[in-house]
Amino acid sequence: MKKGLVRLCAALFLIAVRPANAQLAGDLNGDCVVTIDDVVSFVDVLIGAEDDVELVAAADVDGNSVADARDIEPFVSQLMTMAQCFACQTQASGFAGGDGSAGDPYQICSAAQLLA
Repeated sequence: MKKGLVRLCAALFLIAVRPANAQLAGDLNGDCVVTIDDVVSFVDVLIGAEDDVELVAAADVDGNSVADARDIEPFVSQLMTMAQCFACQTQASGFAGGDGSAGDPYQICSAAQLLA
């Protein structure tokens, strides 16, 4: 019970402090899922061929405020699990199914999608 309450409080905090236009880390095309369609844009950001602020933020998969080689491993992990945002997964199946752990592929990607 206490563990569940702590997770709920942490999730609410993360929702509250995340900007409304934030998207799922690694989802560079904004479709709320990390797939092969995101790879070209991810590589473009890493090699400096793309400097769009939103794409750079989405490519910062490890969350250290810099899109660089350290984002490759977590991006590939997201890609292998076809990570989806929590709101999209819930809308698609009616059930989130995540366990809230750090490896949980169901993440909240934007306030707009939560309200949709």
